[in-house]
Amino acid sequence: MTLAAATLLAFGADAADPATGGTVAAEVTAEPAYRVVINAPPPLRPVVERSVGLLRWQTYADMTAELLDRLAREAIEEAREAAATEGYFSAVIDISIDRSAKPATVTLTVTPGEATRIATVGIDIAGPAATDAAFGIGPIATINEDWGLAKGEVFRQAAWSSAKERALATLRASPFAAAKIVRSEAAIDPDTRTGNLSLELESGPVFRFGDIEIEGLVRYRPSIVRNYSTFRPGDPHGQAPLEQFMRRLNATGYFSSVQAAIDPDTTHPESATVRVAVIEAPTRSFEGGLGYSTDVRYTAKINYRDVNVDGNGLQMLVDGQLDGRI
Repeated sequence: MTLAAATLLAFGADAADPATGGTVAAEVTAEPAYRVVINAPPPLRPVVERSVGLLRWQTYADMTAELLDRLAREAIEEAREAAATEGYFSAVIDISIDRSAKPATVTLTVTPGEATRIATVGIDIAGPAATDAAFGIGPIATINEDWGLAKGEVFRQAAWSSAKERALATLRASPFAAAKIVRSEAAIDPDTRTGNLSLELESGPVFRFGDIEIEGLVRYRPSIVRNYSTFRPGDPHGQAPLEQFMRRLNATGYFSSVQAAIDPDTTHPESATVRVAVIEAPTRSFEGGLGYSTDVRYTAKINYRDVNVDGNGLQMLVDGQLDGRI
């Protein structure tokens, strides 16, 4: 896709007016009011293109010289912030406008300089997980092994955010379902081009499975859902048994959608409610098809299924195939 085509798509709906900051039903022109050239290293170029508003207003019908100047000034800071997300906190941004060209050409040059690299990483986990050997050792070890931001690597904001989310998800997938981030900091020193990362998680108490509460049932009794449970009341919480529970329910044919999660209310972690939300599938389905092969020539197949024959979840499956030569 060309840049002009991408810009036209961006004006398919109302946009923020670059002159006022309000919302405007932007009008586009067939020809761009100006052209943008971005000079940046390949890894940075797409990040800058996504971040700089200058690119999105090339076909704005009411573009003026003053408005173009303003967009160009804003592009300097936008490009600098984009470079910083990729670890280049000392990037030099230059911009120039050649008004003699038809259309005018705006050249944005990004000189990234040296990347900021990770100097230290500190991960602290407070709460019962830090002292509970039975339940805490495993998830803590996984968090450290899967951290993914080693000393010496280039600091990237997306990788930093992803690492924090992954660490939190790992702890919440263990018996510590109410874990939370209580502190996170990426201390960047632009002079030494180093970053010191620190993350503190609070595990909260050990959660155990309690009663199962079900939403969405119309045709079936709650026992149909509960009978497929992969855990018993009092078992320690874990994301793995919950996911297995959902897979088993989805495979029954009773439901088109199943969601299950433990209630992270810390009031009664020793018997936490498991909330299950289901959407029931149609009770009857029919499939048929015709095929051809060199061995049996023509093949006809039919499949009929009723998952609620007696109104109590009794299932019936009729599967037939006819092979023959004509």
